[in-house]
Amino acid sequence: DLLFTTWNDPAVTTGIAADSDDALVWRTPILGPTATLVLHRLARYLTSEPECVFTPGELAATFGLANTDGTPSPGFTRALHRLQMFGMARTVGSHTEIRLIIPPLPQRHIGRIPAYLRAAYPWPTGRA
Repeated sequence: DLLFTTWNDPAVTTGIAADSDDALVWRTPILGPTATLVLHRLARYLTSEPECVFTPGELAATFGLANTDGTPSPGFTRALHRLQMFGMARTVGSHTEIRLIIPPLPQRHIGRIPAYLRAAYPWPTGRA
């Protein structure tokens, strides 16, 4: 099973709620749609419960990413990896912590989002 808990990072004092519409708008171009949806959904669960547990196939199926035999597809595995690669999640022992507040985009990521989003970006930029 996959156990998820909240990542309370004292270094992140400002940001946006990971289960907000803003998270979907600003993180999708960087994380990709699947990883952003997984982050959004897990954050939503973790705002009301201290932890959540899923079988890998069950969570993958939530996003339409389970194989016909019920196992997670490679796309789902990539999405979980992207969350860790971009600092939205981290493995601690036998569980995965998920950020409920995500920091502002670093400058290097702002340069990668579409121009219309870049022009509208409302938060101070993070470190490069």
